Parts: sequence; structure tokens; C-alpha cells
Amino acid sequence: MTAFENRAAVPHRVVDAIADVWVIDPHPIVRAGIRSQLGSGGFAVGWEGAALPGGAEAPAGGKKPDIVIMDASLGGHAVSALKQRFPEAHPVVFAGAAELSSLAEAFAAGADGYVLKSISAAALIDSLRLVMHGEKVFPRTLGSLIGQMHAEGGAGVPREACATRVGDVWLAPREQAILNGLVQGLTNKRIANSLGITEATVKVNLKAVLRKLGLSNRTQVAIWAIQHQFSGASTEECPAATGPACRKVETVQ
Repeated sequence: MTAFENRAAVPHRVVDAIADVWVIDPHPIVRAGIRSQLGSGGFAVGWEGAALPGGAEAPAGGKKPDIVIMDASLGGHAVSALKQRFPEAHPVVFAGAAELSSLAEAFAAGADGYVLKSISAAALIDSLRLVMHGEKVFPRTLGSLIGQMHAEGGAGVPREACATRVGDVWLAPREQAILNGLVQGLTNKRIANSLGITEATVKVNLKAVLRKLGLSNRTQVAIWAIQHQFSGASTEECPAATGPACRKVETVQ
């Protein structure tokens, strides 16, 4: 499974018990459509409405939600509010189109998924199953969006042999190049071929990147890249103490 696939690599894995889903969308027809599709997948819609209900408890004494499908127009503040009230819930943002700013806001606020309204019913159910098992899900189109971000920000590693700081993390030139390939969904073999190095070298450097970022898989790296607007482009010289060839990337939180 690439970092950009929102279908499960193990589609036969099922939710252990009926999961309670809330659907928050301003359009009744959208809520009805979601509700009609979820019953066969081990999910039950326990509550639906146009906005997050008030109060600290579930409405009408109902069950607390396992998953909350939320329209993207509600914004990151709604995701944050939901997580404050129901920390164990899994917010899944339902969007008409994939936009980097919306993706970054959603995941920064605590979302566990970002799916498009063009998704099929089967793919939606697979995505919700992944979320219930602790995975993050987002559209395949994320790869092309990050590629566009690279093009706008200056794709590739800076010409100077310099390190780049993203947030509080320093990345060596080869680590930057491998990260560029990784967040675009490339396999280790394709990254190696593009850089003229061996696959083993890619694996070693990839482990170093994951260790520096404190992450464990490609999906987490892709989300991290969105949140930090990583493009591989250097924008400002670092303080002299870090060396004259070093530059830093300012991040957008």
C-alpha cells in the first residue's frame, strides 16, 4: 500500500464490533446517503445533524461516537472541539476536493481521516475500518498535491551541499531527496533509481529520517510533510553557528 491509497491493503480485516458513527453535514441528502451505505460494513449511524451537538455528553443519552464523519466546511476548530469532548472518537473529514490547507488544518486539529465525497461506498467502509484500527487515511490525490507544492516551492534539494531545517529537525541533502520521493508516494526502488543510489542506501537514509522525525511509517511522514509545508526548498540563511552552507525552511503550523 502506498502512502496515498485510501483503500485498505487488507480489506477482509473487519471491525470487531458494531462501530457507532456520527454524521455531521449541513445537507440532509448527504447524511442520508452515508447512513444508507454504512449498515452493511459493520457501522451504525447513532446520531446525525448539521453541526456538532451542544453539551458535554452524547445527545439524548446515546452512545459516545467511535467515528465522526464531518463536513470539511466545519473547519479544524470543529475537529478540535470534538476531540476535546470525545477524546476517543476518530474524526474523519468529508471533503468535496483535496486541498493542502484543508488537509493540514484537519490533521493538525486531530483528524484521523480525510476522504473525498467522490469516494465509493466500498472504499469509504474500508477507510473507516482502517481508522478504527488506528490508521490515518487520506486521498490518493495527495501525492499530486504534494508534487504541486514542490513545484511551487522549488522542487528538489538545494544546489548547495547544505542541510535544511524543517521545524526543529535538520535534514541532510540526501535525506531531503529521499523525503521528497517518499511523500510523493514513490517506492524505495524508484527513489533509488531517480537518485542513482542503491535501494539499501535509500533504506538506511529512510530509517534516519524516520528516527529524526520520531515517526514510524510513510503515512505519518506524508502527514508531517503537509503540516510543515515541506518542499525541499531553502529560503533563508541559518545562523553562522550552523555553518555557512546551511539554510532553514520556515514552517506553517
